[in-house]
Amino acid sequence: MCQHVICSVLFTTFTEGEMKMRNNDLIKPRHTDGNVGLAALAPCHSRLFFGWLNNPRIFRGMGDFDAYPFGIKDAEKYVLAHLKDTWLIVLKNKRVWTPVGYTGLFVRQRHRIGILRYAIGDSTCENKGIATKAVNLMIQWAFDDLDLISIHASVISSNLGSIRVLEKSGFSQVGRYQKARFESGQHYDEILFELLREGMII
Repeated sequence: MCQHVICSVLFTTFTEGEMKMRNNDLIKPRHTDGNVGLAALAPCHSRLFFGWLNNPRIFRGMGDFDAYPFGIKDAEKYVLAHLKDTWLIVLKNKRVWTPVGYTGLFVRQRHRIGILRYAIGDSTCENKGIATKAVNLMIQWAFDDLDLISIHASVISSNLGSIRVLEKSGFSQVGRYQKARFESGQHYDEILFELLREGMII
């Protein structure tokens, strides 16, 4: 995670420790499941994405980017482009909500389909069920608030943790593209998942 977080809204630069102290005021999750929540993305969060998108562990799972590394301007453009479809994954410690990753949906409104993406940016928060809770909150938002009929996701075959998250969240594997991802000098399959809204008859 980044050492400093710059919030242009406040015209102030905070250290990571100061940011954590202020998170209770800056971050108010709109959807929660216990100690995990989804908070609205804002332009002042671009510095977080600058750190996350420059993390090789996260970049390897991103199939829609060719440029690496990312500059701060790239992160600012990314955040501004995704204010309406991306949420911060936040973790509550006592009364403070701290950003640990992000999740979002590319919505194909005409077809009422969402394409899911997510990443845990803080490596100390991996393998703790946080991503699974966040994905389930996204499922509720997609079906209850956006009235979508299905959610799609794709995962590189080497990302076993992400595959487990989708399977635990009720997604079904519906296919794969062979050798569709090139990462770390070799090709991997891209596994396709789908979650259909309960009771939906197509």
